[in-house]
Amino acid sequence: MATKTRAESKKPTGVSLLGQPYSVDSWRGVLLGVCEALAQKHGEGFAPAAFGVKGKKRQYVAPSPEGMINPAQIPGTDLWVEANQSAVSVQRLVERLLVALGHEPGEFAAIVGS
Repeated sequence: MATKTRAESKKPTGVSLLGQPYSVDSWRGVLLGVCEALAQKHGEGFAPAAFGVKGKKRQYVAPSPEGMINPAQIPGTDLWVEANQSAVSVQRLVERLLVALGHEPGEFAAIVGS
């Protein structure tokens, strides 16, 4: 049975984001799918909010892949996201992006198989 979870390393099968279900098959897919959905929902407001979500030593979302370890282009945008992240880091980043865009962290949940 699939369960909603936080901070697990099991392979995800989907996510719930802002009340909508999405199918995914990897944590990288979670990150790219959530970024794509948020970029579509927030349009031009996505980039400034996402640029404000930074780590101690790196930018997670940027206008170019320079300086990223494993950059991935966010589908439908000219933006890049650092895809070299653990399952826990992906979930934390998604929650931080949600807050930066005015949503509650609880509006995201990863769904993993048992």
